[in-house]
Amino acid sequence: MQNLFSTTPLSQGILTPGIYTVELMAVRPGKGRAFDDKPPRPTISFCFKDSSSGAPITRTVATTRDPRGRLLEFVRQLAGASQPTQQQVDSGELFSAFLESLIGKQFNASITPSNNGRFNNIVGISPIVIEGRKQL
Repeated sequence: MQNLFSTTPLSQGILTPGIYTVELMAVRPGKGRAFDDKPPRPTISFCFKDSSSGAPITRTVATTRDPRGRLLEFVRQLAGASQPTQQQVDSGELFSAFLESLIGKQFNASITPSNNGRFNNIVGISPIVIEGRKQL
């Protein structure tokens, strides 16, 4: 019979609190969460990896322009000086293309482990600036 329980420790790949250089690897639809018999809210997952250890870091936010979803706040932090236009924010296709343009770029991320010690949480993030210019 196959063992259905993981034998790896839960804290594998968990980073200590600090500032890390991370690379955005993918932006993909997340797994929505349902609350109080309501349909699941759609989400977007931003998948990063720590440049030195390779530890995965994922930030998932609700796909809503409502400030409680924190999507726009997080994207503005990622974008730095290259903020999305209102037209990009209002159009699903343009906004998706803007997010995809961030893939492969590096960022300085302030990271803390989650309360249960199973995940890496991004507290703040900003693009890395090279010689006074944002990376291409």
